[in-house]
Amino acid sequence: MLNSTVSLDEMVRDVNKGHEIEFMYNDKMYSITHYDGGISAIEFDKMDTEKTYQSAEELFKDYKLDGNVTLNDVFEQIKIELYC
Repeated sequence: MLNSTVSLDEMVRDVNKGHEIEFMYNDKMYSITHYDGGISAIEFDKMDTEKTYQSAEELFKDYKLDGNVTLNDVFEQIKIELYC
């Protein structure tokens, strides 16, 4: 899926509704899923990168990709692999 098919606002809304996303950034795969009463973000195969948030807005503003940028900062640069 190309990012041009969904805006940042639409993705935030959809994640809040229960959608899950897998995406690539800087050759690393990430996942956003609903887990244990919250919304979890994690880099694949790196459990120490997992963080859970109460809302998609909080996740997109706070979760760090590559340890230093947020999804809000680099939304146009991610490659969406799964959007369901």
